[in-house]
Amino acid sequence: MIVDGLEAFATQLAAATSMTVTADPGAVDPPCLFLDVPTITGRTMNAITLAVPVIIVVPGPGNLAARDALLDAVPTVLDACGESTAQPRVFSANDLQYPAMTVTATLTITRS
Repeated sequence: MIVDGLEAFATQLAAATSMTVTADPGAVDPPCLFLDVPTITGRTMNAITLAVPVIIVVPGPGNLAARDALLDAVPTVLDACGESTAQPRVFSANDLQYPAMTVTATLTITRS
């Protein structure tokens, strides 16, 4: 249920942002979105609510061009996630560090 819901969410994000979306750290190839492991924030008999870290990853180095790429991408990702805040961070994958921002999306998955 959770995995299928996250895969559907990834498909929706890819369509809304025109960015590659992955949950596999080994497949990160910036610019892309990385879906980190979610936090379970609620549960009923028929649904589960998650806080899903959606990490916007852009190519390095962490210079002005990288900052601008993040700031250009973040409004589209915020809209796609239905959220209003994003936090800057460094994202590490494949022994490399990338400039990034995290948008935490709230996702409710219902049992079908």
